[in-house]
Amino acid sequence: MTFKSLIGSLLLASSLIAAPQFSLAGGHHSGMNYGHSIEQLKQKLDISDEQAEKVKTILSQSREQHQKLMSDYGLEPGKGRENKGRLSRDERKALRSKMMAVKQSTKEQLSGVLSKEQMEQLHAMKAERKQQRHQHRQNKNHSNQSS
Repeated sequence: MTFKSLIGSLLLASSLIAAPQFSLAGGHHSGMNYGHSIEQLKQKLDISDEQAEKVKTILSQSREQHQKLMSDYGLEPGKGRENKGRLSRDERKALRSKMMAVKQSTKEQLSGVLSKEQMEQLHAMKAERKQQRHQHRQNKNHSNQSS
């Protein structure tokens, strides 16, 4: 995992909940909504009100854990490029390991709330959003090169 993808993962966690909406797909900019509202998730994943509240709680806790880890390492959410170079290789490795543990825990908790089919739909939504972000970056890079 590169530093850029690590920061992206960190920002994913920090952008999981952006009141009144939260993101399951993440993004590179903290505070910006790249995901789906609870109502959209309820509709697309056919989740109950109870499941929605549990998902919101899980994601909120995950976000808090990620933000604490970033803070512990002196990083600021939403400052991807500005954070670059602040950590040594060993620090990046340690942070990456801790972030992956939080990510895995979050996934396991979500699996306990959502059905197998809902988890599959969630993964498909995340993959679709990732593709949209990739396409957006390609278009942005292409327009920058044309200027």
